[in-house]
Amino acid sequence: MNTSILLTAILFPIGMCQARQVHAADTRPPEASPSENAAQLKRDVSTSIGYAMGIAFAQENRTPITIDMDLCMNTFQTALKTGLQYTTRQEATEQVNTVAKTGQEREAHSMSMGFGIAFCLLSIGFVQDDIDTAFFRQAFEAALQGKITEDEVRAYDESMDRMRQIIRNREATAARANLAITKAFLKENSGKPGIVTMPDGLQYKIEKQGTGRTYDAEKDGEYPVYVVKFTMSDIHGNIWDDYTKAPTELMGPVSPEGLDTALSIMPIGSTWTLFLSPELGFGEETSQDERISIPGNSVLVIRVELLDIHALDIPKVIPLKTDNTEPDGSDNETSGNHDE
Repeated sequence: MNTSILLTAILFPIGMCQARQVHAADTRPPEASPSENAAQLKRDVSTSIGYAMGIAFAQENRTPITIDMDLCMNTFQTALKTGLQYTTRQEATEQVNTVAKTGQEREAHSMSMGFGIAFCLLSIGFVQDDIDTAFFRQAFEAALQGKITEDEVRAYDESMDRMRQIIRNREATAARANLAITKAFLKENSGKPGIVTMPDGLQYKIEKQGTGRTYDAEKDGEYPVYVVKFTMSDIHGNIWDDYTKAPTELMGPVSPEGLDTALSIMPIGSTWTLFLSPELGFGEETSQDERISIPGNSVLVIRVELLDIHALDIPKVIPLKTDNTEPDGSDNETSGNHDE
């Protein structure tokens, strides 16, 4: 699934999407203009998102015939309910793969669409209660069939603008509440046995101290490559990301800053648990993409194993010649055979 298309469809004004000029009123969602009523706003926003998602998938040549809509909506609702947790995404992937292995491609695609749409919405701040699934489905099916007009799509722009503001306000409120929790946690954590606190506020605990070398600017260069395995979680143990199945490479300077600092002083072979304040992590605003959503002012807990460090392998570039000299030093005018 091309989730970037879906995110673009949601994040940009819905009215900018291209809609087919076909009329079929019997399949359209009930018409509703933006209202101050919360329930009406929910219906309007759900309709707007349904249109956007339907248009996006229609552009990928998806139609109601190629989709098991009931299965798609069931997985959509399940994902909205469980949230954007790492374990949820892993379970969703496993479910889709299991169905795909049986040769049921239509069903696998339908499940993938349902999960993908929900995860996209969750990653940009929507929660389950923001969506009226009945209105979403009606709009989604109508857009897949091309049975909407561009004016109908534009009619819901104001509702989406208001919803985005509600999400921003909600995230700001959560970030303010998070800050007090973060300060209390870091203060208490700094006094625990084995915790080292650096001058910049980075806290870490050595789980295993390796015997290898540390980062060497002369040997590893300005842009070192760290070979690592790591997990990223919150202070409650909820995993946001997991890269422990196989080694992965991170090129310095690594983001977030606190992880970069730790990797630059860790001996190869070490495993440390890092506790990053918002200043050394992802800051006071919500950090999100299509895989993960980290609330503002969160403590990042990163358990990282450093397997190796090496310099960035930059391919040698043969300089362009401004004369007739060949790269090997021979003269282009005198080399080779010439006709008399």
